[in-house]
Amino acid sequence: MLSWLARVIKGIVIALGFILPGISGGVLAAILGIYERMISFLAHPFKDFKENVLYFIPVAIGMLLGIGLFSYPIEYLLENYQVYVLWSFAGAIIGTVPSLLKESTRESDRDKIDLVWFWTTFILSGVGLYALNFVVGSLSASFASFILAGALLALGVLVPGLSPSNLLLILGLYAPMLTGFKTFDLFGTFLPIGIGAGATLIIFQN
Repeated sequence: MLSWLARVIKGIVIALGFILPGISGGVLAAILGIYERMISFLAHPFKDFKENVLYFIPVAIGMLLGIGLFSYPIEYLLENYQVYVLWSFAGAIIGTVPSLLKESTRESDRDKIDLVWFWTTFILSGVGLYALNFVVGSLSASFASFILAGALLALGVLVPGLSPSNLLLILGLYAPMLTGFKTFDLFGTFLPIGIGAGATLIIFQN
């Protein structure tokens, strides 16, 4: 029971990577010790299928709970304290550096690729946050644009260091996504995001 509850809590924490700009779901999963197992499951979904599904069910429940719990306060903070919140997110990007570097010390091919992705997205995230004052979101919230949002969110889990919320902010999809999460808009928000995320996970599972 305690193990099940611990995985729910891990899912809640990983959900922060979906809704907090500057935070990577992949980095959080690595810190919490479930990233490698998650990637292995995605790469070989039929290997130990039942065991892995039972393991990740509480994680998925926690992620849904985290999205519901944090959408309200994050939307409020962005509406009323945008500058302070965005620079706090910038600090969060820097704060993930030591953990990701520690995770990458194994020197495997995948770790090297993840490290390259991290430094690329680290720089782009910082530039993106700085540019938010000058860039106006160009995509309107729609079923198709939320499929793109789902793809970016999935990449944020697959690639440690990539914070999709920064890109969603720049594209103008972040606030509508938070509103959809907050109101539990199943067909207008969750369904297209799920389609985009699922398709991305299938494409990049290896």
